[in-house]
Amino acid sequence: MLDIKTLESWLWNGVCSIRGAVDAPKFKDYILPLVFIKRISDVFEDKLKRLNDKFGDEKIAYDLAQKNHKPVRFFIPRSSTWPKIRKKTKNIGEELTDAIRAIAKKNFSVSPIPFPRK
Repeated sequence: MLDIKTLESWLWNGVCSIRGAVDAPKFKDYILPLVFIKRISDVFEDKLKRLNDKFGDEKIAYDLAQKNHKPVRFFIPRSSTWPKIRKKTKNIGEELTDAIRAIAKKNFSVSPIPFPRK
């Protein structure tokens, strides 16, 4: 049976081997956007596939998702999908920033956030 100390050790060693020369505190600046993009890209691709199955055409599904984000939750521009991001090998920080900005630009309206009143 795997104990928690062994698991922590394996995970930390894996992170260190991926991290390479990047300082540990700075590493989160890369990992968190990667995890975020991976997750929303997976959800987007799954929802897009369902639309494709429903309408029988990938272009129609993509255009529909672009016009109405509700069926796909988040709309991901083609340049910001996980398959595109994972191919990047240079200027990763800039690429991640550009991808997050492109996703935000396509998904967030300029409406106030309804905070509860005190």
